[in-house]
Order: sequence, then C-alpha cells, then structure tokens
Amino acid sequence: MDTITPLSEPEAEMSFSDKIVNVISAPGELFSYVAREGKKSANYSIPLLLSIVVSIIFMFVVFSQPAVKDQMAEQQDKVMQQQVEKGKMTAEQYEKAKEFTPKPGSPIFLIAGTVGVVFVMLILVFGSAFAYWLVGKYAFKTIVPYGKVAEVVGLSLYVMIIGSIVTMIIAVAMGSINAGPHLGLLVGSFDPTNRMHKLLASINIFTIWNLVVVAIGLSKIFSITEAKAYITVGVLWVLYIVATIGVNIGG
Repeated sequence: MDTITPLSEPEAEMSFSDKIVNVISAPGELFSYVAREGKKSANYSIPLLLSIVVSIIFMFVVFSQPAVKDQMAEQQDKVMQQQVEKGKMTAEQYEKAKEFTPKPGSPIFLIAGTVGVVFVMLILVFGSAFAYWLVGKYAFKTIVPYGKVAEVVGLSLYVMIIGSIVTMIIAVAMGSINAGPHLGLLVGSFDPTNRMHKLLASINIFTIWNLVVVAIGLSKIFSITEAKAYITVGVLWVLYIVATIGVNIGG
C-alpha cells in the first residue's frame, strides 16, 4: 500500500505585537522567522515611525524643563566661545550667531529639532542598513536583499524606543540633557565638548543591547555565525564612533 506523506502545516504568522515581544525576549526566534518570511516593509516602516514620534515627544518633554533649557543655552554659548578662541569665529560673528541661534525650547528650536529628528532617523536606519548590506554582499558573499537588512535594523529599533523613554525619564529626573543610561553619568561635571566625555556617553546600555539584537538578526539573514555578526556590527560601530567623536579623545 502506498503511504501518503502528510503536508506540513503552514507556519503561523507572527503578529507585530509578537515581534515586539520577541525583539526583547527571543531575538533569535524572531529573526529566524524574518529570514523565512517574504518582504515586509512594515518591519522597518512602523518602528521607524514610532521612533520618530517617541524622539519628538522626548524633545518636547525634556526641553520643557527650565533647568534643561538653561543648560542647553549655556552649552551652545560655550561652543561658540570656543570657536572664537580658536580663531574660527570673530567676536562680531559670535554676537550675531548668539542673536540668531534659536533659544532652547522655543517654537523655532522645536520645529528645527523635529525636522532634524526625522532626517537623523532616516539616515540612521537606511544608512546603517546599507553599510550592513554591503558587508554582507562583499565580505560574506550573501545575496540577501537590502530591504531584508533594513527589516532587521528596523525591528531592532524597538530596543532604542525603550531606551529613549528611559533616557527621557532620567533626563527629567536629573534636570540634565546629558543624563542617561550611559557611562557619562560617571563624570562629575559632564562637558559635551570633551571627546572623552562624549565617548563615555556613547557607551549606552540600550545602544549595546540594540547592537546585540542587530548582530543576531544579521546572523540569521546572512546565515553566518553570531561571532562573525558581532564582529561586523562591533567594527562598524567603532568606525562610526571614531568618525563622529574623533580619534583624539583627550579633550
């Protein structure tokens, strides 16, 4: 008698609430599923939109605090004074720049900040996804579409959304724009113009968590070991830090 092989049951679709939970609790399971499913632009568009919204809320809440507004104004003035001391700006230019620089918390400041948030988030998601895709294509010889890499980066944003909320609470509680879940808290008097202080601030609990999640995602879609994925993400992150902060971290 011929035996009939039963058809395998179709895989249950993972809802977005499941994906959010799994980013935190089971990223390996999540990205194994993402690697198997078809193109899903919602995997990056929805978290990107939520990240922008949360970042704008962060800005409005934090810059409604008088202590933060005063601190930010002081930092802006310090940066311009340093430009004068280095000869990159004249005293007259300093006075004009001081006059036309939007005051922290003002409508113009918040509008400019909102535009900046949108621009930065788009660059963050699609720029980093492009960098990972290039490494995957040329270093690991993968044929994974760019959009699938963007899905990994996008879903990983849920970690950063949590981080933004935690940072907002800390900043409001401490009355400081420089406060957050990072090593910069170890500095007695944080100076945002000091490269060492900025380096310490870049070592953020949620940034590291996000990078780990991205690495797990890349290992699944590129079909490489997690060790290779961690090295890839780590090296690109270090290059980003060097590019934005500078090699000389003395001061």
